[in-house]
Amino acid sequence: MFKTADSVAISGLVKIFSRGRKTVKALDNVSFSIRKGEIFGLLGPNGAGKTTLISVLCGLLEKNAGRVEILGKNVDRDMSGIQKRINLVLGFTGIGMSLTVYEFLKYYCMLYGLGNKDARIASAMKSVDIEDKRDTITLELSSGYKQRLLLAKALLNEPEVLLLDEPTVGLDVEIAIKIRSLIKELQKKGTAILLTTHNMYEVEELCDRIALISKGRIIALGTVDEIKKMIKVDKVIEVDVDRLADFAGEMKRQKYVVSSRIVDDVVHVKVVSYGNVRKVMDFLSKSDFLIYSVRLVEPTLEEAFLKIMRKDAGGKK
Repeated sequence: MFKTADSVAISGLVKIFSRGRKTVKALDNVSFSIRKGEIFGLLGPNGAGKTTLISVLCGLLEKNAGRVEILGKNVDRDMSGIQKRINLVLGFTGIGMSLTVYEFLKYYCMLYGLGNKDARIASAMKSVDIEDKRDTITLELSSGYKQRLLLAKALLNEPEVLLLDEPTVGLDVEIAIKIRSLIKELQKKGTAILLTTHNMYEVEELCDRIALISKGRIIALGTVDEIKKMIKVDKVIEVDVDRLADFAGEMKRQKYVVSSRIVDDVVHVKVVSYGNVRKVMDFLSKSDFLIYSVRLVEPTLEEAFLKIMRKDAGGKK
């Protein structure tokens, strides 16, 4: 049963490609939803099915099975109506037109059947900081500016659902920060956003929930913290202390410590359980070392991503 609060609802989605006598299941029983005003991250290696999924959602590809609703409309019955209320940016998409930036955006305004063209174009160019390129031929733009132009194009119809496939690829740091800020502003306005990216920092900064996709299947879904908790890793306590070498050596002699080493002027003490974390803390409270700070180092999203992907590749449950 799909919820009315869901801007995107997917259940049992299957997409199969035929390659000669062989068939490839690019999407295999994919199910998830995206709420209004939610940024949902889709992570996976190249060829996992991310772009195929986006292409199905926006009507570029037809699905073989499953149910998809966008803004309460079934894609099988009302794709044309849905397309007026959504937009997308596909990474590495070429711009093969000898038009100026202004003419390119005006062309898409006409294609979308939009009024107030000049106001929409001005607003979109300002959002991605390309106003100074208004009269530049699109073919002469750098790859970074082309990506920003595609983002501007996607904002013209003020979409309620925005599909972003690697939106900051090819952008310099300053512009990438500006684009992430723009994505947050769109979220505040209630836009539902599906984001694919290989930038783990970007995912942690932007996404409310994420799904990991491998070989067309969703293998993990949850918040960033929930995904991190799915993996079993040794616990690492970072200790900023005087007499680094002496402290590291003393910790190595404790039976409950897996390893103890100096990393960037602090000591990383590795143990296997939270019970042993308490033993380290008890040791610190009783020692004569001067302790400046202590913190538990959490696994990164990248570590969780790699471990979950490796587990899936090995066929383990």
